[in-house]
Amino acid sequence: MLFIEDSSSGDSFTIRALITVIATLIGPALALIRWIQEKTTRHRYREEITRSRELLDFIQRCPDMLSAVSSPPSEVLERAQNELAQLLGSINKLLEKQSTTAAPPKEMAWPRRLLLLYAPRTWTATLLHALFHLLTVFGLATLWFAGIDDQTGAFHWNRYSPYLHHPLFLSGVVFFGMQVFLLWYLINTKDRWDKTLPLSIRNGEGFFLRQIPLGVRDTFARGLLAWSIFDIASSLALRGQVCRALQSPLIAPFASELPTQSMWRYIYGWIASIMCVVVAYLWARAEFNAQGKTPRLRFPHSFRFLYPASQWYEGFAQILVVVFAIYTGLQIYVLYESLPFFNSLARLVPYDARSGFSTGVFVGPTLTIFWAGLLPLYASHRLGLLTYFSRTESAGKLKASTRPSTHSVSSQQEV
Repeated sequence: MLFIEDSSSGDSFTIRALITVIATLIGPALALIRWIQEKTTRHRYREEITRSRELLDFIQRCPDMLSAVSSPPSEVLERAQNELAQLLGSINKLLEKQSTTAAPPKEMAWPRRLLLLYAPRTWTATLLHALFHLLTVFGLATLWFAGIDDQTGAFHWNRYSPYLHHPLFLSGVVFFGMQVFLLWYLINTKDRWDKTLPLSIRNGEGFFLRQIPLGVRDTFARGLLAWSIFDIASSLALRGQVCRALQSPLIAPFASELPTQSMWRYIYGWIASIMCVVVAYLWARAEFNAQGKTPRLRFPHSFRFLYPASQWYEGFAQILVVVFAIYTGLQIYVLYESLPFFNSLARLVPYDARSGFSTGVFVGPTLTIFWAGLLPLYASHRLGLLTYFSRTESAGKLKASTRPSTHSVSSQQEV
C-alpha cells in the first residue's frame, strides 16, 4: 500500500513537472518564432537589395552593350526595368514591416498582457517570462493536485477545501501571489523599456507613481513600496488567524519550539514595517527626481551622507540605516531559531508535498529578509546618497552664481 501511494505521488509530481516545463517554454518559443520572422525579413531584404543592385548595373550597361553589337533595344532591357520596379516595391514593403515590428504595438488584449502571452524582444525578458510561467503554472498545478485522490486519481472538493480554510495555507498562497505580482510588474516594466508593450502612459504627465519607471532602481523602489504596504495589510488581516492556527491541537505540540517574541521586538518590528513604507516612498520619489543623473561614489566614499547632516532627509536616512541593519540581523536570528519548528512541522506534511514545503521554508523567509531588511537598508543608503548629491550640487550652483565673472572683475579694474 505504501508503495502504491509513493508511486502515485511520484506520478503526480512528474505530471506537475512536465506541465511546468511545457509552460516555461512558452516565452522562449514565442521569442524564437519572432526571431526567426525578423531574421527571415532581414535575409529577404538583403537578397532583394543585392538583386536590385545587379539589375541596376545591368540596366546602366545594357545600352552600351547593345550599341557595341549594333543591336536595337530589346525586350531584355524592358523586363529588367519591370523586375527592378517590382523589387523596389517589395523592398518598400519589407522596410515598412521592419519599422512596424520595431515600433511598440498600438494596443494589446489584456489577457495576453496579463498572462505574458506575447513574444519578448530581449534575452533578459525571455528569461523573466520563463521564470514567471514556471512559478505561476507550478503553483496552480500544485493547488490542483492537492485535491486529487492518490488512489482513485479523481478530483474531490472535500479533499481540497480544508486547505482553503487553513490560515497557514492562505498566508502562504497570499505571500506567493504577491511575489508573482512583483515579478510580473518587473517583467511588464522591462517589456515597456523594450517597446514590446504599448506606451499608454507618457513621462511628464500625472503623479510620478503612475508613470513608467526609467531605471532598475526606480523599479525596485516601487516594488518595495508595494511590498511594504502589502506586508502591513497582510499582517493586520492574517496575524490573528495564524496565531489561532498555531494553537490548534495538531500544531500546538510543535509551536512550543518557536522562539518567544518579547514586547520590544514586537514593537520594533512594527516600527520597521511602518518606516519601510516611508523610506520606499521617499526612495521612489528621489529616484524619479534623479532621472538622467548618475550619482556614484566608490566604497567607502558612498557613505559620505553618514557625516553630520545638514538636511532632515540625510538625518532620517542615517537613522533608517541603523534601524534596518538591526532589523535584518533580528530576522536572520529568528529564522535560525525557527528551524526546529519547521523541521517538526514537516512531519505533518504529506510525503509528496514535503519537497514544496521545504522549498517554501527556505525561499519564503529569504525573500522576506530581502524585501523587509536588505532592500530597505539599501533604500535608506540610496536615499541619503541622493540627498547628499542634491545638496552638494545645489551648493555648487549657488557658489558658481555668487562668484563674480572674469569680465566684470576686469571692467572694475579698468574703472
